[in-house]
Amino acid sequence: MTKIKIISLLGFLSILGLSFVLTTPLLAEISTSTTSTVTSTPSTTLSINSHSANSHPMPLIVEIDPAGNVLMRGTVSSINTDSLTLKTWGGIWTVKVDSNTKFTPEGLTLDQVKNGEFIGLKGKVNSEENLTVNATLIHDWTEKKIVKKEIKQNKKEVKEIIKETPKPAIHILIIESIDTTNNVLTGKLNDQTITVKLVNTTKLIDRNWKTINFNQLKTNDTIRVYGILSDNSLEASVIRDISIPRK
Repeated sequence: MTKIKIISLLGFLSILGLSFVLTTPLLAEISTSTTSTVTSTPSTTLSINSHSANSHPMPLIVEIDPAGNVLMRGTVSSINTDSLTLKTWGGIWTVKVDSNTKFTPEGLTLDQVKNGEFIGLKGKVNSEENLTVNATLIHDWTEKKIVKKEIKQNKKEVKEIIKETPKPAIHILIIESIDTTNNVLTGKLNDQTITVKLVNTTKLIDRNWKTINFNQLKTNDTIRVYGILSDNSLEASVIRDISIPRK
């Protein structure tokens, strides 16, 4: 059974309209036993059913320091054009997003976040609105799991392609030009210009093994092309853009 200390936040209590604020150690794991006990004073104890409040493997968190900085985890209940609502301790929180808000995994945007997903965030309490946070970082834990599955599947598929392709070879090229209309690009292989043709089965991935589209390739990117080279022509089975930094 886990004990969570309730921190009195003086000015924030009246601003948020809460009688208490629940906190846990930063990123600490909370036991998912039948009940958790929250202690505000030696004489006052509040019992909360962990399973009904949190069906996710990671704990719900609302942690606010005296400066109003927030660490929060919960389930998305709605998405708007510049905000989302999050169900966690204390009720339904409004999370405001602006151009300075960062998202992870890399490339995620607000319109890609879905209802029911489990997210974590950092930000600051909005002192002008009840149960409102201005987010500086939003991390989508559900999306992260999806990306991990995608990477695992891509590695498996590439391995199968390499196994099935006759006379396998990997060629490292620097992209010189891209023709998205005809699904063709040219690249420099040492001092030789190679025309790379894409077919319907060509697998496109980035350095981190995530799926990408042809229009995400850029001139001067370094790519690894798996396929059969004939004179100055190469039909690609796999194109992997290795210019993207590792994450």
